[in-house]
Amino acid sequence: MALLRKRNKSGVFCALLIAALGQAVYAQNQSAFLAEEIKTAEKTIQTPQVSGADKHAAFLRLAKLLRLSGNIEKAADAWTDAAFAEPGKRDDDALLEAAYCFIAIGDMEKAEASIKTILLTGTNSAALFRARYLAAQLQAFRANETALLVNLAHDANYERYKSAIYYTIWTVSHDERYKAQLLLEYPSSPEALIVKGDPSAVATDSAMWLLFPGRELVSAGSVAPTVSETTPASPPPPTTAQLALTPPPVAASAQPTLSPSGTVLQTGLFSVELNARAQIAQLNAAGFQAFLQERTVSGHQYWAVLVVPSAGTEQTMQQLKQKGFDSFPR
Repeated sequence: MALLRKRNKSGVFCALLIAALGQAVYAQNQSAFLAEEIKTAEKTIQTPQVSGADKHAAFLRLAKLLRLSGNIEKAADAWTDAAFAEPGKRDDDALLEAAYCFIAIGDMEKAEASIKTILLTGTNSAALFRARYLAAQLQAFRANETALLVNLAHDANYERYKSAIYYTIWTVSHDERYKAQLLLEYPSSPEALIVKGDPSAVATDSAMWLLFPGRELVSAGSVAPTVSETTPASPPPPTTAQLALTPPPVAASAQPTLSPSGTVLQTGLFSVELNARAQIAQLNAAGFQAFLQERTVSGHQYWAVLVVPSAGTEQTMQQLKQKGFDSFPR
């Protein structure tokens, strides 16, 4: 009997060891796949006599892969390089993507430089439209100045951003009129749900405040907190860049039923959970089965966005690419 128990323990140990080794190889294969894709894009860029159009496409590919890997700083640089890859043909959409990445890593000076370039010399009307909105948000958070956002609040063309505009103006200026307007006009918007402390709030692509630093300093359900006179010693209110900009925690996304092979496709790796949830919402809206998975890499916490390849791995990867999402199997 003792020998049997010893054998059983040995069997369990071997099974756990094999599983651990399998996971390690799995992670290595995943990293190797992404690294190989990045290397291929870099090789294209460095190829002599490569055309401006091919270099532009390679930089775009590289930027998406770097963002997918979680290297936002290098992704920002790649987006910038993509913007200027073709002489005389600047890609302002890529330059705007660079600005978003610079904001995400807290490099506001580079973000402002990218946006200013678009505003001063841009001809892409769609990029100009988004750049004006981003410039107004930056001015609000960096200079505590909401004049540009107030102008956009009265511009019917910015209707889709209106709830985020009201929210930011109220958060930065504490003008209760904008809070009241937000709750009156957009009671079901993510921003209104945050104001009401509703945990069902979900990030959207119009919620620019998700990108700004300081959002992690705010407790759940607390937006632009004020200090009561009767409150005992408490920390000072946050600075403009540290205002309450985070929705309350939402329930973890349920993991869909995996395919028999257990293969999933990773479309993103984020250091900010809400950004990961925003991509999940976009993927689900596009008809994919996406879910969230927490990971710890080198002692840092990340959130991976995974998609079940319901139509087969290769076919789903193509479908994701058509919708603007890069992915790789894991």
